[in-house]
Amino acid sequence: MRLTTLPYVRRLVGWRLLVAAMAPVTVAVFVAKRLNEMHWTFLALSAGLAITLIIDDPAADTLASSPASLWRRRSLRLGVGLPAVVVATMPAAWYLHAHTSTRWADGGLEWAGTVAVALALATLALRRTPDTTASAVAAPLVLVAVALSTTLPERWAVHPVAGHRLVWLAAALAAACVVRLGAADPASVLWRV
Repeated sequence: MRLTTLPYVRRLVGWRLLVAAMAPVTVAVFVAKRLNEMHWTFLALSAGLAITLIIDDPAADTLASSPASLWRRRSLRLGVGLPAVVVATMPAAWYLHAHTSTRWADGGLEWAGTVAVALALATLALRRTPDTTASAVAAPLVLVAVALSTTLPERWAVHPVAGHRLVWLAAALAAACVVRLGAADPASVLWRV
């Protein structure tokens, strides 16, 4: 992979939109009166919704016949967009860590799990929708997934994260596998039925 393609990818990925989308979230966390564990969920949900914008690829039809594989194009988009979202969420995460009892590892695990599930849902949505509408399909699915995860009965609960680290880790790893498999060439043997 050449680094000469990075400026072109940086222009193609809407990383400025990602950072701008996270600014109101950071302000909301700083303004909140009583911070609790649900603010970590709010931060992770916001990052998950913002990250689905990365998967939208308006140039997918043009680049489909290029020698660059779908996996390479998506990994370049993620390589530009993920650091932007991480940097945009760090002030709010630092503030939450300083004012709640949640450990960095637990907040980070919830953030990573939510972002990975959001990317997996967007990747799965791309299998059935045009390349420019993945975030429009994935965003409601992410909202439903987070809403369900916070209302599960105690037996199946995933909140608080401190008591369910293995579940969050397994969800993040499974979602990462879905993202990787979803970027495989649609004509490959893997996707033939």
